[in-house]
Amino acid sequence: MHPRIRTHAAVATTITWPAYALAFIAAACLVYYIVQANLLAADTWRLRAAQDTIASLKTERDELTASQAQLDDRTSLEAIATAHGLIPAEHVERLVQPDAVAAAR
Repeated sequence: MHPRIRTHAAVATTITWPAYALAFIAAACLVYYIVQANLLAADTWRLRAAQDTIASLKTERDELTASQAQLDDRTSLEAIATAHGLIPAEHVERLVQPDAVAAAR
């Protein structure tokens, strides 16, 4: 056989290994893309859940702040006392004393 003439098997081997290498690289890139897309989706979901939690906590904080402001208001305290039939007192600031004062007695 002439040295420059290749057999069909030699040509097929020369062509197939680059094809296998390209197929392997393409499969690796596809797996990498899928993993990164799933990680991004999971991070986005966690971020949205945290934002929803923060929004609900802010709403609750605002409600509690408004409630505290209402309890600290002198006229509001007098209205609550009158509604519950309590005896009016002068210089009312709070209906319940702070815990530190109660513990000191």
